[in-house]
Amino acid sequence: MTHTRYVFVKANWHSDIVDQALTGFLKLIPADHVDVFDVPGAFELPLMAQELAKSGQYSAIACAAFVVDGGIYRHDFVAQSVVDGVGGSRGSGTTDGRGPTDVIIIMQ
Repeated sequence: MTHTRYVFVKANWHSDIVDQALTGFLKLIPADHVDVFDVPGAFELPLMAQELAKSGQYSAIACAAFVVDGGIYRHDFVAQSVVDGVGGSRGSGTTDGRGPTDVIIIMQ
């Protein structure tokens, strides 16, 4: 019997904070059902999520990042771009229906 596979993509920027999201995720999903991928920062999440969705190997993709509000508009742009890009990964799986059913975004 094949177990359901999940993927958790996390940004390395502020990893001490972002890793807490992974810890919480692994309290809900057994670690042996989860593949973990790291990307440099939040902005790289969408591309990785899209590539993993196309693989058709995962039932769900979870993404976690920390975007700092530095008092200028840049954080709004980054956060919105990441949400739009990762959300666009939904349904990017293979045509035989093995693609992910959900994309989960965790941003602090």
